[in-house]
Amino acid sequence: ATPIQAALSGFTRGDTSVFGAIADVDRLRLENDQLRAQNEALTEANAQLQTVRTQDDQLAALLKVRSTLQHQTVAATVVGRGITSTERVMTIDRGTQAGLAVGDSVLGQGGALVGQIYDIGPDYSRVLLLSDSRLTVTGMTQSTRATGEVVGQLGSTLAMEDISATATVVPEDLVVTA
Repeated sequence: ATPIQAALSGFTRGDTSVFGAIADVDRLRLENDQLRAQNEALTEANAQLQTVRTQDDQLAALLKVRSTLQHQTVAATVVGRGITSTERVMTIDRGTQAGLAVGDSVLGQGGALVGQIYDIGPDYSRVLLLSDSRLTVTGMTQSTRATGEVVGQLGSTLAMEDISATATVVPEDLVVTA
């Protein structure tokens, strides 16, 4: 091979390897985009599974509470909240069509009293939360069984009032609502 042929041959080999590298970069970019899309889809699917797991745990807890209650219960979802300086309310997605009525108690996880229905429609109920100062329920201290009225205080903790002057009350004692 003449020196010119050798030089041209080396040039075309380099040219071919440059074009090969460009093709490899394009292929890697495409593969990277596909992997990124697949990763996003898997991340979204994982988040949905976590949501389903949380809902499953909540339903299992509700069923456990329901089995201990002697009253008919209706599961509902909170669809709105009204927390202002003058009220503490929430809206649930069940109403008269589900057998609910004004004055019914609303329980949360573990069977804890959340509030009481004060306004109702066919497919919704507005619940006055226990922390609202307009709601008063009877309470009893766990250790001494002293009774009184549990009253909400906007922006603060609940208070137990109207306890008999002869009753013994232990600070930080748990209060059970009726």
